[in-house]
Amino acid sequence: MAKKLRLKGCELYHHIYNRGNDRHPIFKDPSDYKRYLEYLKKYSEAYGIDIIAYALMEWHIHLFILDHRGTISEFMERLHGRYAIVFNRCYGRIGHVFGSRFKNSIVDADNYAIWLSRYIHRQAVEAGFVNKPEDYEWTSYQNYISKEAKSVVKPEIVLSQFKNASDDSRIAYAYEEFVNCNDDGPINWRETEQSSRSIIGNRSYIEKVNTKWGMINVPESSVEKALSYVCFCLSKSIDELKRPKGREQRVLRHKAVVILSQEYSFGVRKIARALNMSPSTVSQILNSTIG
Repeated sequence: MAKKLRLKGCELYHHIYNRGNDRHPIFKDPSDYKRYLEYLKKYSEAYGIDIIAYALMEWHIHLFILDHRGTISEFMERLHGRYAIVFNRCYGRIGHVFGSRFKNSIVDADNYAIWLSRYIHRQAVEAGFVNKPEDYEWTSYQNYISKEAKSVVKPEIVLSQFKNASDDSRIAYAYEEFVNCNDDGPINWRETEQSSRSIIGNRSYIEKVNTKWGMINVPESSVEKALSYVCFCLSKSIDELKRPKGREQRVLRHKAVVILSQEYSFGVRKIARALNMSPSTVSQILNSTIG
């Protein structure tokens, strides 16, 4: 069975969550946290990712990002792949550092960015490590309350929502009060860690995202709608999959064939018509995958 398709697209905000393999630590020393942040800065710049907020905990990580180019999968693969190689080398170990594939939810930043940032910045408080969020070093909270330079973090989408504050110092104070208040907000973010919600937003936002990207709720009888979703997840147009140019696009078309067969149970002829291919070529691809 093919892996479940990753929800992604240009100019989307994501809440990303991942934990250590078999619940083992992913950070053992302050140098590990620093190294992760170095890679976070390097690869976010390389892949067009804005880091809105983060929390690095001993056993898990939270990232709140804006993905400008639809490169969330490539970004996370490079970030965690590189970190795992160096982590294993430092501690003389082999195997996976992170557990299963990272979980991500698309977030309506206009309505929920401040609440997600609050949840992320309170990770150490809720875990009982510290009494105040500013006392834990490995989150982006210090960037928000203006006690550290804003290096990798871009908190503007969150802080701009505190419109009643007249200047930067008042905005920082207003945000600090907000994070320390007793209101947990309208979303159970712990629930999103279990991937129970793919899109965090109200009904109109979910419908807008679905309409824009053709993402979910694809009827099994509609190969065209399924293909639209596959194109979205592969970051390719339907025309590119129907008329691939070069090896990379041909490989992605093969992947689309496998997904349409395994995830949606479409037959060979239906897939062939949708992708402008011969049935024999589709059969060959599927037989080689099974083999």
